[in-house]
Amino acid sequence: MKKLYTLVLSTVVTVAAMAQSTANLPILNKTPRTPNSIPQKPVAPLATSTFIIDYDSADAVAQQNTFGFGFQRFIWDFNYNYNVPADTGLKYFVIAFDSLYDSYMQVGYNRATVNNVRIDSIHMILGQENNSGVDDTITYKIVSVNANGYPGTTVLWTYDYIIPATSPFGTNWLQPVLLSIPCGYTTASNVDRFALRVEYHGNKLDTCGWIAGFGNQGQSGTCNIAANRTEYSPYKMTNGQPYNANTFTVWTQYLSYGTLPNAAGANIYYDCNGSGQYEPGAGDGENYLQDISVFVQVTTDPLSIKETNLDFSISQNVPNPFNGNTMINYELKNNSTVALTVFDITGAVVKNIQLGKQLSGKHNVTIDGTDLTAGIYFYTFNVNGSTITRKMTVIK
Repeated sequence: MKKLYTLVLSTVVTVAAMAQSTANLPILNKTPRTPNSIPQKPVAPLATSTFIIDYDSADAVAQQNTFGFGFQRFIWDFNYNYNVPADTGLKYFVIAFDSLYDSYMQVGYNRATVNNVRIDSIHMILGQENNSGVDDTITYKIVSVNANGYPGTTVLWTYDYIIPATSPFGTNWLQPVLLSIPCGYTTASNVDRFALRVEYHGNKLDTCGWIAGFGNQGQSGTCNIAANRTEYSPYKMTNGQPYNANTFTVWTQYLSYGTLPNAAGANIYYDCNGSGQYEPGAGDGENYLQDISVFVQVTTDPLSIKETNLDFSISQNVPNPFNGNTMINYELKNNSTVALTVFDITGAVVKNIQLGKQLSGKHNVTIDGTDLTAGIYFYTFNVNGSTITRKMTVIK
């Protein structure tokens, strides 16, 4: 379970485009809430071409390793039956999946080599409490996206999850649980982008909460300008400065603005200096509604690997599965210090190979597996502090 950080936020909110503000909206007097705790996520699946896309976990690692930020999570209430003007929560949210990135193994896959993606199961961290005594429903909808990754309205698959009044998730919506449902939907050939829309159709007395995360710069008492940063984004907006989004929301108070951020980049932000316009250099912070804790297990057809932003690349071991020895090819962009570690499915290190300082160029290394029992193993290359991990199988 990841550590949570406390962050105090201004609650003055308005909507603005990235380059210039749009018409001001009423102040949203809504302070983000910190969940009481976050449940443990399941381990990554081990089958070939099956992995979990989890932008929350992926960004938590990227923010820490790349920028040195901590990672904060807030929980937000939502209900499709919220009405204006009494309610200040959200009606529903959408998360768009585009980046085929195995966040647990930290491996990215080349979308160009994927014909389709089967969504095996959907997992999300939700808090819910029932005060009405009537059943509530969570509706999952897989919806289309456009060429830029922005979510559309065409429903490709739907599923209703009934929450009995007699067995809600808990007595406090700030105490979330892990909820998992089967799916089985397969994207059309060469159309592997998709988005998941989640609606909580609950009685107005009932509350459901979902968690979103962001890079935390540790700015106590001020807005956090890192909150809009996500490294794993299907939708990238450039209008004066980069804007990346994977989570999209519809606010009860701002129904006329539709889904935010909208296709023009307008979004909610915290007006930290009270100027009435968006000024990121003055400390104005983007909304804290990215990297929602919804993740999907997917299975694809055979993949080729696409590594990005690294000074080296490695191949899958050959042969695999293997009995005896197997070889791994790798290439260094620069002169580097290289180490190779092999560990079993429990995480125990079974081999530690220090390859030392090596010149740039192509190399290979052979792993002697004669002393390994049959089963799944992982091998990790560490090159100047950066790592890539792959799976391999030993047979006897």
